[in-house]
Amino acid sequence: WDTGTRGIGVMVSDTLMFQRAAPTPSDAHLSNFFGLAMPMVKHGFPLEIVQMENLLQPGVLAECRVLLLTYEGQKPLKPEYHDALAEWVRGGGALLFVDDGKDPYNHVQEWWNAQGTTEALPQDDLFARLGVDASAKAAPQAVGKGWVRWLDTAPSALARDKNGPETLMPALGTLCAKIDLQLHMQNYLKLRRGPYVIASVMNESKSDAPLRMQGRFIDLFDAKLPVIAEKTLEPDQRTLLYDLDWAKANLGAAKVAAAATRVREERFADGKLSFTTRGPEGVHARVRILLPSAPAEVRVTPETAFTQAWDAESGTLLLEFDNRADTLSVEVVL
Repeated sequence: WDTGTRGIGVMVSDTLMFQRAAPTPSDAHLSNFFGLAMPMVKHGFPLEIVQMENLLQPGVLAECRVLLLTYEGQKPLKPEYHDALAEWVRGGGALLFVDDGKDPYNHVQEWWNAQGTTEALPQDDLFARLGVDASAKAAPQAVGKGWVRWLDTAPSALARDKNGPETLMPALGTLCAKIDLQLHMQNYLKLRRGPYVIASVMNESKSDAPLRMQGRFIDLFDAKLPVIAEKTLEPDQRTLLYDLDWAKANLGAAKVAAAATRVREERFADGKLSFTTRGPEGVHARVRILLPSAPAEVRVTPETAFTQAWDAESGTLLLEFDNRADTLSVEVVL
């Protein structure tokens, strides 16, 4: 990971889909979710999406130190979910509850209001189990080893307000300070998984600075599969790269790195790399292959017209041919 602060989650429920019907449907754009989630992503936090219905499973909140929750647009199906949340907070978790209590679906006949016989809201039950009162609206309230902060506004209102993040982020900051979680903000998310590097630079973030990455990469978002030495991303741009240097060091010197065709049965032995391909007819295939040296010969069976180009600087061979809806066998002899 190369991101802002990790360990921040937003809770969602299957009931997001239940509140989309007349006469008072929830926001069609799910602003109750995006009003909480987008400011986190825009500040470079790799947000954890926590499924409420999984709360009774062990370890569901293990990756979260801070959890954002609203009952605007969604509801808890079981009171046991509140027991799980209360246990997590008392163990040291920090809960930021963002809700003004005005969602009409708060008053459906459900367990938290004794099947409609009271005016209780679902958060009333949660706060009772936590022992939290209205003072949490002004500042974080201690609950066991953890903390609870209540932001008395609707997430959908935050989403519609251009200054919504300026309301949400200070509340998050004061809560994180209580658990000694430093908020590191940046305008991009970057993740490596094996040879793959994925990155996105945010607009509407803390800066408009570009992200520059240097090395030897295949640009997987370019149909020509070019090898590049530098990739620069401006705000609102993203990329998916294949790191040739990492692959050579960790996966071996002979490897199909990227292909616009299905590659199977890949094998390197006795100075020969072999594999099979198959793809939709009428689609041009390109295969970028990492090799320790220039190839002596390339064979394609059954006989198929192809072109090849050796790039000595990157140590890669580019093959091009038309896909066939049949198996082609490729041999690259060193």
